[in-house]
Amino acid sequence: MHARFVMASAALAALAGCAAPMATQDPAQRMAAIDSTRAGTAVLSCGNDLSCALRWQNVRQTALQDAAAQQWADLAALVIGAGYNADVSWYYLGQAAQGMGSYDAARQYFNTAIGDAAAGGPAACAGGVVDLCNGVAVANDAQMLLSQVPPDQAAAPPASRRRTVTHHTAPPSTASGSSPGFVPPVTAPPAGGSAAPFVPPVAAPAPAPAAPQAPAASPGFVAPVQ
Repeated sequence: MHARFVMASAALAALAGCAAPMATQDPAQRMAAIDSTRAGTAVLSCGNDLSCALRWQNVRQTALQDAAAQQWADLAALVIGAGYNADVSWYYLGQAAQGMGSYDAARQYFNTAIGDAAAGGPAACAGGVVDLCNGVAVANDAQMLLSQVPPDQAAAPPASRRRTVTHHTAPPSTASGSSPGFVPPVTAPPAGGSAAPFVPPVAAPAPAPAAPQAPAASPGFVAPVQ
């Protein structure tokens, strides 16, 4: 088994050294790869056979460097350009999407990586005779990063479109039967000259109630004159 592993590793290294380097993506392809990563629609079109594993072998050290430097757009373009459809590629796309703030897409890619790692076989970077995982424990590391993805914020209307509701307070109503307070009349200033300061009229005091009059005294008895 050990001899088989050594021979397979040597063969893979030799093929990787002889394989033609990937063509550099033109700006339109690069932008399309980045946009699809953000949108959650990334496609790893090569597959996971030996030729696609070789394409990944040629770029995986660059992917490791891009991830360490947090060059998320470069990482997304590189992984999609290689097209290696395996768990480690989805793991890196999850990192790139999370770094670019596309949290729904990041959750999707991390879940795909976890599923592929659990399935094993060609879809798992550790499923072949050569480990192509770049030192990533895909199932554990993807689960850890998935738990750190913040929830998407609810779409709130822009500040310019938010309605401001003004509450108008009705004036206090007077109690039934009560009369409003006294409001002095406004006297127009005399014509010509400077206006005299307004002096509100003073209400005349109410007349004092009349004192009660004593009843008229009855005349004293007068004896008749004889």
